[in-house]
Amino acid sequence: MQKTKCTKSEKQKRLFYVQGLIIDGVSNYEILQYITENWNITSRQARNYITLANKNIQKVYDVEIKGKLAWKFVARRRLYRRAIKDENFNLALQVLKDISELEGDYKHIGTAENPVIMNIVGTGKEFGMGEGET
Repeated sequence: MQKTKCTKSEKQKRLFYVQGLIIDGVSNYEILQYITENWNITSRQARNYITLANKNIQKVYDVEIKGKLAWKFVARRRLYRRAIKDENFNLALQVLKDISELEGDYKHIGTAENPVIMNIVGTGKEFGMGEGET
């Protein structure tokens, strides 16, 4: 069977599809199997799609992290959107905290030099969390 070259438009659709699979947590092996069987391409071409899709994920989300951590970040953003849509606000908050940890937002807060002060509404009380406190 003779293989034909796909159009630029088809290549972009394929690339977007592979990006979605990566974000959804599908393993590289499963992606490779699926696209080689269904798109009539070689394993090498399939690996190129996977590599390019990973690079695009990093670019699109402007995340300065390497490798598979990028898809983990994107997957969390998707999970956050689903949690909000399903009104699962506890999960949404957990995901936001996890995203903030991945982005390094909590590196310098909660220390003796930069304590976190929480004002519990309606109680008139403040609670501080500095280094060594919980």
